[in-house]
Amino acid sequence: MGVEQLDAVLHGDDLLREQLHTPLIIVPDGFQCAEGAELNPKLRIGKLLGTGFMGAVFDLARTDGTPSRRVLKTLKPNAGDQPRELLEREMVLGRLLFQALGTRDANGNPTVPGFMYVQAVVRFGSATGKLLGVILEKVNGMDCYKRITQFGRSKPVNLEYIRQLLFQVMMAVKVGQDSIGFHHRDLHLGNVMEHFPVGCGPKAKVMERTLSLREVTKEHVKLSNTGWKY
Repeated sequence: MGVEQLDAVLHGDDLLREQLHTPLIIVPDGFQCAEGAELNPKLRIGKLLGTGFMGAVFDLARTDGTPSRRVLKTLKPNAGDQPRELLEREMVLGRLLFQALGTRDANGNPTVPGFMYVQAVVRFGSATGKLLGVILEKVNGMDCYKRITQFGRSKPVNLEYIRQLLFQVMMAVKVGQDSIGFHHRDLHLGNVMEHFPVGCGPKAKVMERTLSLREVTKEHVKLSNTGWKY
């Protein structure tokens, strides 16, 4: 994907969005995120997990009551253009990373080593409607900073365990950089989460996607934190 193509994806070229093969969920205009609300016949919104500057994160459950191991990251109803572009860019980069690094875990679930898997996008009204949110892989551990500082005071920290988590992140970032020019502009211990997939060993996941793409080859585009070329 070249500079002009990626820039088009970020600014409304729906044909190129389709080339990212991103599953789409369409909800009615005026849809409100609340526990129990159905996104589609298979998924409903679960408990509120947290809120932030841009919006909120909700757990997702299947409509039969079983866990989906996914979360919905949403925007506030009155979110302006910049938050929407940031989340749109997170979705685009997440799908590019999945195309470059995507695999399946021991249970056959799609995943991206070192990163949260972006599964789907949710829009109002139509395929070209306003962005409501993105569906992401759910992580179930704590961040590495808390693991070191909070638990390190009461009992020894397994430094080999931390080293392995960080090694996973560094390898994922390197492969992402080599393949799509990926660059995370805010990478630190607080943005690296533990994840324990069922039947698998501990995995590291990069959080807080204040992401950009770095110009590595002519096929990569430089983006600022707001998604514009610089």
